[in-house]
Amino acid sequence: MFFSALLYFSLIFSVFAQKTSKPFYGTYGDYSTRLTLKPDSTFELIEADPIFPYTFETFTSSGFWKLQGDTVVLNPHLEKRLPKITVLEKSVKKNNDSISLKISYYLETYEKNKRVSISPFNFELLSIYINKRKNYRNIVHSPHNRHCMFSPRIRKQVVIDSTKIFSFPGQEVSKLGIYSYGFEKVIEIEVNNPHANHFEITVIQPLDKERMPRSKKVIIKRGQAYFYEWKGKISSGIFSLSPLVHLGL
Repeated sequence: MFFSALLYFSLIFSVFAQKTSKPFYGTYGDYSTRLTLKPDSTFELIEADPIFPYTFETFTSSGFWKLQGDTVVLNPHLEKRLPKITVLEKSVKKNNDSISLKISYYLETYEKNKRVSISPFNFELLSIYINKRKNYRNIVHSPHNRHCMFSPRIRKQVVIDSTKIFSFPGQEVSKLGIYSYGFEKVIEIEVNNPHANHFEITVIQPLDKERMPRSKKVIIKRGQAYFYEWKGKISSGIFSLSPLVHLGL
């Protein structure tokens, strides 16, 4: 306990003590996100829900930032919380040759850095593929329509009922790919039993009530902050998402 506290305060002290260049200071923003980097190495972030953006809720958080080259790290002393997935493989007798899957999805909620609950959650959308990415299904609890005119149409929807079981055509399964809101990238699970025809998938999605960024990287270049991630990475190249523009001090 003492060592953990000492390590924490050492990290905080190093954040305050770092030398930074003035051009990094100030507020960066677009229509939905505002990031303010202050000279005392603290920040304030206003953004749409980073886990469930379809709710259109806005969260405000603050903390410490650290400069590493052209990259700012928000709260470098906090490890990222990543989704956890387990798969139970079974060979069962059925009247057809289909592959069946059952989904159990839980939210693991944290408040002020302490776990306060874990409970079942009716996810909005969960994508699963067998073997290859093109062999996918989008799992929903009710038909999924566009949230706005700019959002893509959701193809290959499978509506599940209270059993949370759905199926794929029969085939030998070597791996499963799972992706949902709050994932940085697709999580692939290797299958050990090539004869398995039923899979019970458990997803645990960690969630901070405050939506506090944890070791969140932001690339700063030419007065712009590249904040948004795609497939678990942030790019400042030509194919990156629109950056946050420097709005002044």
